[in-house]
Amino acid sequence: MEKKQVKSRERVAAHGEVFTAEREVKAMCDLVAQECDRIDSRFLEPACGDGNFTNAAVFLRLEVDRPEHMLRTVAKKLIGMWDGEDEELADIIDGKISTAMWISSAALVVSYFLIAASYSAGFAAFDSRLGTYAVFASIVGFLAIMVETIVIQQMCVDAAKHTNPVKDVSVYDMKFQKKWVDSCDEAEKIMIGKCAYKAYTATGTVCAVLAIVLAVCALVFGIGFLPSLVVCLIWLVNLSVYCREAMRCSKAGIKIP
Repeated sequence: MEKKQVKSRERVAAHGEVFTAEREVKAMCDLVAQECDRIDSRFLEPACGDGNFTNAAVFLRLEVDRPEHMLRTVAKKLIGMWDGEDEELADIIDGKISTAMWISSAALVVSYFLIAASYSAGFAAFDSRLGTYAVFASIVGFLAIMVETIVIQQMCVDAAKHTNPVKDVSVYDMKFQKKWVDSCDEAEKIMIGKCAYKAYTATGTVCAVLAIVLAVCALVFGIGFLPSLVVCLIWLVNLSVYCREAMRCSKAGIKIP
């Protein structure tokens, strides 16, 4: 519920006390959006009151200081400088956008781990009020990070459209990945194939190492076979999908780089 802007007529008459509503704070921040995007910007609020402008300034500063936001902001500024022909600048823009998407995706993966860690105690976590609050807070945080990641990635996709208008896709589309690949040219598809193979080999190596480590831990610490089973299932799915796609492409006469 939005706070009242005036507590009483007497306080307005005596002190000129009128609180700024959230909608006005947002509107005024939008007027200086360019300054809000600058890391070295300074904010001055001569009449603090409830600190509505101070809170907004702190939030904006935290938002600007996030690595993925900084990279996206830099990419946005570079796009404004791009003349449509400078290939070197286009590569720099793509690199900034890709890094921003990488960081946001990594944050989502970390949030999956944190939410799992929050309820690792099982139903015993709900025995106390504090434990219950902690579990629900972690769920809310996880959902917030998920929404933020999707929004950031859509912003990155929108930025990429300026350098490559052909990529008219949206991350909100359930078939986003397929449509994105279909919009790529042959050189981009070759690059995707090389990156996918690198990811495949890295996943296989990590799974092999983890399987050995977990087998030793099961013998020494008695952690059971479930962790090893999960790693082996991931390894098996990774291997099976790669081999199936390789056979499908081979039958279709597609050379895999």
